[in-house]
Amino acid sequence: MRPRLDVKLWLIASLAVFVLISITTYIARVIYFEPSVSADAAGTTDSMARLWVYLGRLVFSVMFAYVYTWGIGMKAAWMEGLRFGFWILLLISVPTFFHNLVMTKIPTEEAFFQMLHTGVEALLCGILVGWIYKPKAPAAA
Repeated sequence: MRPRLDVKLWLIASLAVFVLISITTYIARVIYFEPSVSADAAGTTDSMARLWVYLGRLVFSVMFAYVYTWGIGMKAAWMEGLRFGFWILLLISVPTFFHNLVMTKIPTEEAFFQMLHTGVEALLCGILVGWIYKPKAPAAA
């Protein structure tokens, strides 16, 4: 039987994932792209586009944490999170890598960096959610 959803922990984990994704994306852009390119890209992005990006991150964060709650096993919380992050990595990063190579025709190095960034992000988010979302043990009957 699946434990009952702890809404408070789920929302806290969702917010933490949102913040972590925002931070890692910013760091990845600063490290990978030259500062002048990042400044130009930031200047051309209008506020409505940024709103959509943040809304997408928010939806992903909420769903990431929610889906995690469905697969909690008996391992240590951070191990469960790492396992979950690994499967999300495979679900998102690898197909996106091939899509970027074929459909968007971006350079292989850039596509690989995006896959690596998304993979590390998924692993970190999984560990974070596993650490935060530890459901209470069911009461003894």
